Amino acid sequence: MRFPSVNGATIRDLESAIAIALILEMQTVPSTASGHGLRHKLRSPKTFFLIALNGLLYFLLFRWAGENIDPGRVADYFTQIPLWAPIGSLLINMAALCLYGVRMALLLGTDFRTAFSIVNMGYALNTLLPLRLGEGIKVYLGYKLFAVPMTATFAGSIAEKLMDLVKILLLGVVVLVFAAGEIIQVSALWTMGLLAFLGIGVVAIFGRKIVRIVRFFPKHSRLRRIFIQLHKHARGYPLDRIVLLTAAIGVLNVFLVFFTFNTYLPDVRLGAIEAIALLVVIALAIAIPSAPAGVGLFEAGIVVYLTQKSNIGIDAALAAASVFHLVITIPQLIVTAWLVWRRSPSTAEGSVEKAG
Repeated sequence: MRFPSVNGATIRDLESAIAIALILEMQTVPSTASGHGLRHKLRSPKTFFLIALNGLLYFLLFRWAGENIDPGRVADYFTQIPLWAPIGSLLINMAALCLYGVRMALLLGTDFRTAFSIVNMGYALNTLLPLRLGEGIKVYLGYKLFAVPMTATFAGSIAEKLMDLVKILLLGVVVLVFAAGEIIQVSALWTMGLLAFLGIGVVAIFGRKIVRIVRFFPKHSRLRRIFIQLHKHARGYPLDRIVLLTAAIGVLNVFLVFFTFNTYLPDVRLGAIEAIALLVVIALAIAIPSAPAGVGLFEAGIVVYLTQKSNIGIDAALAAASVFHLVITIPQLIVTAWLVWRRSPSTAEGSVEKAG
């Protein structure tokens, strides 16, 4: 897709930035350490590069927003969105989160409640923290709050991310086949395809050559134990059920986008292929490990798509994108806040005293 120009500069270069960021994101492994791992990540050259990349992107976005968006008109469009539409989006999104929880339960070998809690914590922490720091903290909190081994959450997170990458890639291919490349450009999917191929290849090699791999590490080293535990977790995955759940999640995600942007504004009418295309655009826009919840880039991707494919203005598209963003993030924050409160030491002590 083509991005509008900003005084001679063009946000079309966002595609190149997304390609770079996807590579960096796939190299970002959730740390099984707590404070030390996060401090190391914050000090790494990759983090400084991502900060600079985001600074450039947000400079272009804010400059464009200041010249093209009227806050008063955006507020007017907020009032035009019927209340039942965001409620419908909320219910569909919660159903999708439940499927994510079922899939994570299979990946962790645990019950649905625990897996659903870990999934929500990951999404909520990525909403609150920049640069995907929530991924590492999710691994740590899964162990501290639910006694789930860090290697299990680590392996499950990698498998989850790889499956979702393949899902978005396949949806992008569907758009290319049925829309003849008019909506999503082939170049925007090359990086995802390469990463999916490399990721699956690494997993396959790891599974077949684990015995030789661990011999490179000292017999009682921590890394050797981690690799062995990762292999044990991955070997028990019921791949057929996980693939079916990923497909169901993809269908529900498409339906969420289709329902949302056909109900929020009367002038927007998306077909199934357009909904799939918009879902891919959203995934690409938030692929950059950037500000909390991808604020700005998430809305920018939706605004660009809707203004190009529908007869609506920038202000209306921004209002719809902002409400949609709130609808899909607020429930995760509420669930995570409730979990942390319930599992906090003070709450646990109060429950024991009341029981006594």
